Amino acid sequence: EAALCQAEEFHALVHSFLGRLSESEKTLRYGVFPEEEQAVQECQSQLQELLQSLQCQELELECITSLGEEILSSCHPDSVITIKSWVTVAKSRFQEVRGWAQQ
Repeated sequence: EAALCQAEEFHALVHSFLGRLSESEKTLRYGVFPEEEQAVQECQSQLQELLQSLQCQELELECITSLGEEILSSCHPDSVITIKSWVTVAKSRFQEVRGWAQQ
């Protein structure tokens, strides 16, 4: 039963994390680049908020990775590939979005 709770927590964390990353990516990729000074300042402010959000998401990624490793230490061998895959997806998506933010 504890393993099921861990698996459900892992599932929820990964999917909510990926959803927030997707929203961040949309903001970065499809945001408008204004020409007026006030609008530029607003965009800079939004970018700073987004960068702070990414810092929080990095902590969340660490939690996902840690929980994934904990699950891997005791899970059924058939589950190993799935858990590793989701951890890899979360890490790569985070790095991709962080890369967009740092451009």
